[in-house]
Amino acid sequence: MNKSNTRLTALLIGIALATVGFSQTGPSPAQVKMTLLPTRVNVRVVLDGIVPASTTAAAYAAGNEAVLTVDLGSIQAPADAPMIPADEPPLVRAARFVPGTGGRVSLALTLQEKVPFRIFTEGTKTVIELIKVQRGSGEYLIAPETKAELDRTGRASRTLTLGAPNSRNDRLDFSAQMDGKAIVNIFALDAPLRLVVDVFDAVLERASFNVPVGSHGVDRIKVGQFKDGDPYAITRLVFELKEPRMFALSAGTGSFNVMFPDAAAVIAASPTPAAPKPAPKLESVTPLPAKTETKAAILPAEKKIEVKQPEAKPAGNGDAPPVKTETKTET
Repeated sequence: MNKSNTRLTALLIGIALATVGFSQTGPSPAQVKMTLLPTRVNVRVVLDGIVPASTTAAAYAAGNEAVLTVDLGSIQAPADAPMIPADEPPLVRAARFVPGTGGRVSLALTLQEKVPFRIFTEGTKTVIELIKVQRGSGEYLIAPETKAELDRTGRASRTLTLGAPNSRNDRLDFSAQMDGKAIVNIFALDAPLRLVVDVFDAVLERASFNVPVGSHGVDRIKVGQFKDGDPYAITRLVFELKEPRMFALSAGTGSFNVMFPDAAAVIAASPTPAAPKPAPKLESVTPLPAKTETKAAILPAEKKIEVKQPEAKPAGNGDAPPVKTETKTET
């Protein structure tokens, strides 16, 4: 055999060995880039390069320490620790990727306090949205992504039709129908802990809604007309929670759905809105009086929703204060 044939044979053997080695190891997991985008309304943890196949599991660790762990599946975690940008008020104290069994990786977020959170996808990105608890502020804060959507949409009052809370084995669903796409602003209040979902350009087709739930971590649901207009008509949904927990919200054209899964349940990253069931007859419903220029938030401690005269209270407990839009800081 001459030298040329020998070299060709060696080259072919090398290619074959490389092919076999690649087929045994398989392609490397996707590289993930992590970015924190803090505002005074929320903190978005954006994971670029990872989209859960269908479900995402996340929960707070047991005990008083506020550590949120999110299972990310099989990914190639960044070697460097994520940068934590300046934030006011501060929420995220530390973030680290934790290797697990079977090549899976989790993200551990150490927070200043436990807060409600949700997980959803945007294209090739997974977003963990931590909802800040508003305390002692007289401003009505609109999240920047909500303000951007409002700026792209013309103003028109649309009818909002409520469904009934639907308690299932592993979750609680609350759905509604709307003549158009629901644009929402989400924040939290304390004492008691409440998750607030304001639906813009929405007008209730019925009187206020106030019903005890007592399942899946939700004590009570309240709904009422927060503002009639100028510049937005706002319907407010208030979910009184037993503790900070995971929720999911899907808002499409014609309907939207808020879901609270059990702590151990695994939920879809992008749930599909369910058609709302007819609302039951509620003894605790109190019709709102004739509309006036002044509206109070529907967050009283009593069982009935009432309209009160404005008082010096935190945002969401009195008249809607001047609208302020938050900006994001990206690192």
